[in-house]
Amino acid sequence: MRARGCTVIGLLLTALMLFPVYWMLNVSLTPQQDMRKSPPDLLPLHPTFEGYRAVLHDQLPIWAPVC
Repeated sequence: MRARGCTVIGLLLTALMLFPVYWMLNVSLTPQQDMRKSPPDLLPLHPTFEGYRAVLHDQLPIWAPVC
């Protein structure tokens, strides 16, 4: 029984530590008009890579023709 409790605690801590990574990906794929939506979607309904395109175009212009 003790091993099961340690496993549950380990899984909860892992989920807690991975949540910021999930949220960063979620927000990065959310369209700009949905950013201030309340309550926020747990998964973007219409994901977009426009933010990534803008970063590559503005900060790494050598990659602009690729996107």
